Amino acid sequence: MSTIHWTETHTPRSARWHSESSTPPPSRVVGADDRMKADAAHRLACEGTALLWQGDFHNARQLLHAMGPPSGPTAVSLTELLGVIGAHQWRTKGVEVPALDARIHPHYGVFSPVRGEYVDLVAHAPLPAPAARRAGRRTAFDLGTGTGVLAAVLARRGIDHVVATEAAAWPVFAAGHLPVIGEWIALPVLHSAGAGPTDPLADQVLYPTAERLLARCDAVLRLPGDSTGADRDVAHARRRGLPVYHDVAQIPVLDRQAER
Repeated sequence: MSTIHWTETHTPRSARWHSESSTPPPSRVVGADDRMKADAAHRLACEGTALLWQGDFHNARQLLHAMGPPSGPTAVSLTELLGVIGAHQWRTKGVEVPALDARIHPHYGVFSPVRGEYVDLVAHAPLPAPAARRAGRRTAFDLGTGTGVLAAVLARRGIDHVVATEAAAWPVFAAGHLPVIGEWIALPVLHSAGAGPTDPLADQVLYPTAERLLARCDAVLRLPGDSTGADRDVAHARRRGLPVYHDVAQIPVLDRQAER
């Protein structure tokens, strides 16, 4: 794992660097806190200096907003640009999945849903008989769901309850838009791909959408992890009178589940 270095009160400091979007560590880092003005932060950012924030979280959000969105020419890797263009075509036209007899529209940053060998395996493999104590109900888990194609195949095969999990942010966002999933909606919490809990785009576009989607929900599952956006959605859910669960095992059979 990479390391970043900076100086604090004339003392050299270092810390491990982690980025979900694989952003390389900054070569120059300076400490910043509540005393830093937006003009100074903007000047340092323009010089290619990263700010290691050590102040109040709310003030960090305010500083980021005050700096405003990036402006001026931007250089992008040709390889990445071609990937974005290809992903946009997939998103617009969709990818035909024979096992579903339907199209899936992947988001950028999500693996292709057309790896036929494992899609066909899930589509045709014998399924275990439901346990007697479950009264005929069967549950399947899709770990690392990606586009949600395997979860969709399992649902089409008649599995009563499909639980799809994903650690990465964009696949969660993408799987929440699968029409075959029904009323289960994945609310995005974006810490990568250029959007995070302090990103103006997330504040202005993504989270308001998530709040509107809460009107269609019976309950909210809050998974572990630090996220201002998720905590905000939970607060909205509670104000709407929705139950909030912190463990999958706590979730009962909800109204919309029972209708399917």
